[in-house]
Amino acid sequence: LELAQEAFPGFDDRSVSAELKLAELHASKGREDERMAAIGRWLAWNPGDYERRMEVARWHMRAERWERASVLFGENYVLPVLMDYLNTHPSVQAQAIFVDRVVNIIEEGVDVAIRIGHLPDSSHSAVRVGWVRRVICASPAYLACAGIPHVPADLAQHRIIASTSAWTSLDWRFGPEGRIAVKVTPQLRTLTNRAAIDAAKAGWGLTRILSYAIGAELIEGSLQTVLGDYEEEPLPVHVVHAEGRRASATVRTFVDLVVARLRANRVIN
Repeated sequence: LELAQEAFPGFDDRSVSAELKLAELHASKGREDERMAAIGRWLAWNPGDYERRMEVARWHMRAERWERASVLFGENYVLPVLMDYLNTHPSVQAQAIFVDRVVNIIEEGVDVAIRIGHLPDSSHSAVRVGWVRRVICASPAYLACAGIPHVPADLAQHRIIASTSAWTSLDWRFGPEGRIAVKVTPQLRTLTNRAAIDAAKAGWGLTRILSYAIGAELIEGSLQTVLGDYEEEPLPVHVVHAEGRRASATVRTFVDLVVARLRANRVIN
């Protein structure tokens, strides 16, 4: 709304800026189609200079969706810690929410969250516990048959498996600040990261995934990474909670435990 007010004098809460607010609400719930529809209605209904309206719309469309959780990270790394915590605190009840979508920890009443990626400025308390990388991987059997790609352009000669999960894009970026971009054409698309990993383990092709998701596979040798010299910069992993020093004793003790356990995990360190 502040950007809109700068672009359009007289733009206020009583105008169709409500559509932009609706877009942000949809974004907080992970409803991408509804968010884009709200932006489109605002573009259609708001009078004024077209280019300036497009500037505001583009800002909303590229706004970083940092409040994101992960099913695989939660199941593999957080759930075991939570179960251990509940074993030692039998009077505590917990609900675990593992989703590949935007989560607003205030609106949805979440006490503790895991954030993967760079955090914007916020009032939340955050403790960094590790790093993950975007990696390209395949089974040793596939690489023995199809060959190992040595530069990003070699991906055009390989079968690509792509997940349609929240962060995935078909523009695969490489190097510092993602300066090298390769648009891939996947022959196989899957709804979940788990399915893409399983297809890669079966020797079907190459897939791109966050490194934590294949920690066990890398250790056991059923998958191996390629193009390591071209990886983007690692992404930080944070434990985040909203109440800071005012957090309850239950939240504080769980945060202490999950921070210690995640920092000790070699997959993300």
